[in-house]
Amino acid sequence: MSESAWARLTDAARSDGAVIGLVLTGGRGKGVWTGHSDWDGLLVVTDAAVDRWRDRDPGDLDLTVLGTTAFETYAEPFTSFAWRGYDFARLTAAVDRGGFQAALDRKGRLAPRAAEVIADEAIGGALNQIYRAAKNQRDGAARAVRLDLVEFVAYLLTSLFALEGRHRPYNKLLAWDLDQERLRAVAADVFLADVDAVAGDADLAAAWRLEAVLEASCASVGVTRTLADWEDHLTVVRPRPDAS
Repeated sequence: MSESAWARLTDAARSDGAVIGLVLTGGRGKGVWTGHSDWDGLLVVTDAAVDRWRDRDPGDLDLTVLGTTAFETYAEPFTSFAWRGYDFARLTAAVDRGGFQAALDRKGRLAPRAAEVIADEAIGGALNQIYRAAKNQRDGAARAVRLDLVEFVAYLLTSLFALEGRHRPYNKLLAWDLDQERLRAVAADVFLADVDAVAGDADLAAAWRLEAVLEASCASVGVTRTLADWEDHLTVVRPRPDAS
């Protein structure tokens, strides 16, 4: 869909009092796109107007049309569309009525209780995978080490962002998101270099550096129970500092 077509849709939405909000989502909505990027949008209308708007031809736009009732829980943690949570981060509504922009901002971050639950589960997953990777390296199981570390990175990213009340960014937007808002416990360039080393080269030493970042992040917000539960296991496999 061309920019002019999006403008026409925006004009139509602005002229219809049943429209609560319209926003361009995906990379375009965040101002990050390529020539291959899709045009994705979200339109929220009164429940009575849903069918009318769904019957409209959106052209090349992948337009999600929701009523206000469905929008209340859409993309919330622990729901079937929770994976869309990050899509709401860093968006600016084209049409904003009835607090739509505020709802986008809220959905684009994790509420404290949800963040705690998501982080706790992901921390346990990350520690489990680095523990397995260390044991498999000891046993010479190179393929298992590589697979363990790929899973470690996935859990690590989820946990680090959740500890800061943020959704894990889409992989393509990880570096961009860190440019917008860095993680508290580590500089973005250092962090991304270690992520690349772990995911690309199965570098266990880099994984342990990232595990230290996770510990620091947990300590900064007082979320240490899972770390304590794992400490005896990790002590057995964690590299010892060079005595020299």
